Amino acid sequence: MHIHCALGIPCPYEQVYHALKVESCSVPTDRGTVAISLEEDVLMVEVETEDVSSLRASLNTWLRLVNEAIEVAHLLSESEHI
Repeated sequence: MHIHCALGIPCPYEQVYHALKVESCSVPTDRGTVAISLEEDVLMVEVETEDVSSLRASLNTWLRLVNEAIEVAHLLSESEHI
């Protein structure tokens, strides 16, 4: 079975895309793939896996990575305005 999930996450920081793109190219598993793209201010994360367990693990990992990267970018942008 092939499972495909695409998420669009609002993200006004292009740096987040560049940081995560590097990570998406080095995913160390043969159970799935991840593709990252940036469309306007929306970060697209597309995950393909062979089973539901892999999908859950991949989504948990990528949602956590995206969240942390956006938080860091936000903090950095605020510190530039001080």
